[in-house]
Amino acid sequence: MAWGNGSRLCHQEINPLKATNRYQYIQNSYTGESFCPVSGTSSLAEVIASRLWVNSLLNKGKFAAMMQEKNRERGFIMTANLQKQVDTLGTRTDSLESILGQFIASVNSSMLRTEADTRAFKEEIRADTKAFKEEIRADTEAFRTSVNDTMTRMEAGTEAFRTSVNDTMTRMEAGTMTRMEAGTEAFRTSVNDTMTRMEAGTEAFRTSVDRTMTRMEADTEAFKTSVDRSVSRTEASVARMETDSKKFRKEINKKWGDLSNKMGTLVEDMVAPNIPGIAREFFGDDELDRFFVRMMIKNTADPSRRREFDVIAMTERNFYVSETKSNPRSEYIGKFIEALGEIRDYFPEIGDRRIIPIFASLHIPEDTMRYLTRNRIYAMGMDEDTMTLLNFEELSQQGKTKTQRED
Repeated sequence: MAWGNGSRLCHQEINPLKATNRYQYIQNSYTGESFCPVSGTSSLAEVIASRLWVNSLLNKGKFAAMMQEKNRERGFIMTANLQKQVDTLGTRTDSLESILGQFIASVNSSMLRTEADTRAFKEEIRADTKAFKEEIRADTEAFRTSVNDTMTRMEAGTEAFRTSVNDTMTRMEAGTMTRMEAGTEAFRTSVNDTMTRMEAGTEAFRTSVDRTMTRMEADTEAFKTSVDRSVSRTEASVARMETDSKKFRKEINKKWGDLSNKMGTLVEDMVAPNIPGIAREFFGDDELDRFFVRMMIKNTADPSRRREFDVIAMTERNFYVSETKSNPRSEYIGKFIEALGEIRDYFPEIGDRRIIPIFASLHIPEDTMRYLTRNRIYAMGMDEDTMTLLNFEELSQQGKTKTQRED
């Protein structure tokens, strides 16, 4: 078999439409050139050997470039798929945080309703127990009075009957003493027997009443003891529930603070709504003249500087400025102290108003509270079911001591 070196790969060009053998014409899938054996009756082994020889003649540079292009396409597809998976994971994470926030809020609301129902049940038990004790006492006293009245009436009736009989006997003895002496004696005996039986019956009735009263008093005392034990157990259970509820509420408030900080709603949801109540309860400001949440303002001394204040409130006498953080770290408090030093550059309208700085967070540790107190900053945090100033008494005492020293 002879082969050439030109664009043709054999000495004879065979028309593929006229070829009689299916191996006589082979199209090279890499170069687009045709090659054939000289003889139209070549074997399959020769054709395969010819194809391998053609493949060895391929331009290695062209093939390497093609493979690099395909690898770049695969890398781009893998990067796009990876980015799509990351975006999907972020969406699921945001959805999970939202569902967790809804669950915590729902649990907190259910705990508040349970505590209210428990307190109402406790008050109802106490009221019912007191009313029952009073009713038993009144019924017992009424029964005792009724028995005493009955006994008095019976004794008075017996005495009246005895007097009547004696009077009759006296009259009979005065008129017909001799004739009726025997009959009178028999009648007197009969009357005495009747009186004896009546007295015995009265005594038996009195004894029965006394035994009944004793049993009733014993049963009443036993019931009272049982009720007292039940009330004590109920109060102990309620106390445990209240303690557990407080612990759970504190934990929920801390988690809620962390979640709210992620969602950017801590200031709007928790701190800002409580500022008017704080101003009214602790500083006597019934109404706020101005009230701003997340206020961005320029520095009047240097207009190129701008700063955001979480809550700003003003009255005729006081100026309230609040900073809110879910995690009350010392560096946050330090930055707040720096901002307070130049607060009048941002708000010249403060004038002679008293500046009341408030640092707010759902959970403030003891060491952080002491640090705020030393710098005369009010610590605003969760008490049991609302936000309050946790160090108001300490700062008030400091103010009194300072006034006494100046005097």
